[in-house]
Amino acid sequence: VLIWWLTGRTLRPVEKMRREMAEITGTNLGRRVAEPATGDEIDRLSHTMNETLDRLEGAIRRQQRFVADASHELRTPLTRIRGELELDLAHGEPVDPAATERSVLDETLNLQQLVDDLLQLARIDDGPLVEPTSGPVDLDDVVLREARRIRERGRVNVDLRGVSAAQTIGDAQQLARATRNLLDNAERHA
Repeated sequence: VLIWWLTGRTLRPVEKMRREMAEITGTNLGRRVAEPATGDEIDRLSHTMNETLDRLEGAIRRQQRFVADASHELRTPLTRIRGELELDLAHGEPVDPAATERSVLDETLNLQQLVDDLLQLARIDDGPLVEPTSGPVDLDDVVLREARRIRERGRVNVDLRGVSAAQTIGDAQQLARATRNLLDNAERHA
């Protein structure tokens, strides 16, 4: 009886931690188990549990951010493809079938690049990241190409008088994507 009582008393903090761990869910990720600060095995166990919970919470937050970013990034090219197709359908006949096909092909290539980028982001924890290609980029060419695409849709007037030659070092595809997103948002909210 004495051994049973002593074992129960010794393991009481472990049972308390077990109950606390069982109550932690995805909705209360910030919750932690109490650390008794006794310097013994129970204290070290609770500290290790809390460190594990910190890492788990960080991983879940990163995953939530990734899903939100992926949804936002995928929505833009899909909206452009849908807009092109709806515009052609609204006229009964495609206004310019070749232009629509080029635009949809461009957006499909953008989607493919975006999916590749998202897969690379998903692999961040698996090892070293491959650096994006970096080189000279004519920003005016990027802006003019994306502005031409917006102009062709005919929903807003695009004034390009302020665009002048500008060059930087960077990833041309990433800069084009950023420019495209900015212009699409400007078109949507102009």
